[in-house]
Amino acid sequence: PGADGAVPTVLREGRAEPEAALLNLPIGPGDTVRTSSDRRVEIQFDTGTIVRIDFATELRVETILARSLSKLDELSVMTLDRGRIYVMYREFDRKEMFQVLTPNAAVRMKHNTVATVATTADGTTETQVKYGRAYIRFGPDERSLDDRTVEKGERMIVLKDHQSELAAAIDGTAFELWNNEVNAHFQSLHRDLSALPKPIQKLPPAIFFFAQTLGSQWGEGRWDDLYGYAWRPYIDNGAYPWGWQPYLYGQWSSYGSQMFWIPREPWGWIPYHLGVWHWSKKIGWVWLPGSLFAPAWATWDFYFGYACWRPWGLYDWMY
Repeated sequence: PGADGAVPTVLREGRAEPEAALLNLPIGPGDTVRTSSDRRVEIQFDTGTIVRIDFATELRVETILARSLSKLDELSVMTLDRGRIYVMYREFDRKEMFQVLTPNAAVRMKHNTVATVATTADGTTETQVKYGRAYIRFGPDERSLDDRTVEKGERMIVLKDHQSELAAAIDGTAFELWNNEVNAHFQSLHRDLSALPKPIQKLPPAIFFFAQTLGSQWGEGRWDDLYGYAWRPYIDNGAYPWGWQPYLYGQWSSYGSQMFWIPREPWGWIPYHLGVWHWSKKIGWVWLPGSLFAPAWATWDFYFGYACWRPWGLYDWMY
């Protein structure tokens, strides 16, 4: 969020150079997100959890829903090396342990918790809970750990020497006001829920969520007797100088040894990675939702030394 200042970056594990943190860029375990002194960034997880990163912050994604050997919980772990983050944590449809690690503490979130976690240059960790509850573990070594609970409206301070203090939350900070503004805008994008035909409810929850929220904001759903539920985006021709079609406005990024499509369209994450695009003579390009995730549903060809791609359509399944 925000258009001014130096663009945040993502450093992939095993790579020497970072890449710009663009809209719809995939983030996974081993990735480190860094912000400058004048830009913030937001990470959205498929589970519904949202993490917003403040100025001059470095956050590493360690695991996402990794299997635990000792518990039934699946582990999602972020390491905050410096700076401040705002977490809106939601437990999805499975048992998850979501925690943020700092140089001197581990902060675990309860379902539906909204909290800010910060680590400062002097080795202090601050956790402030706006809604819900957070559990903090800290200490000089594994045999001398202290567990504290932070409730709504409280702030826990853990010093470098492992001393702690529980205080009242601080309201009205610049980061909190910014998050409040983003939340207000985010909610406005999720007005006007549209009714869905029953067959789409058999698809993944991510598609169901898209169809009822962003789908109704950025396009319209159609029910076709042959193709089933199809979605067509609203197109502002002034924003697309070469005319619009899928896989035209965006760029490719190498992620997980595969070419990953990074769409420029703000609604592009679900339609480009779950389901395929189909050309209809009656209404133009429509998206047909599917249940299998892919870095891009596109097919490649090479002509005279040039790489070319196009959307993978229904008829490609026949060959």
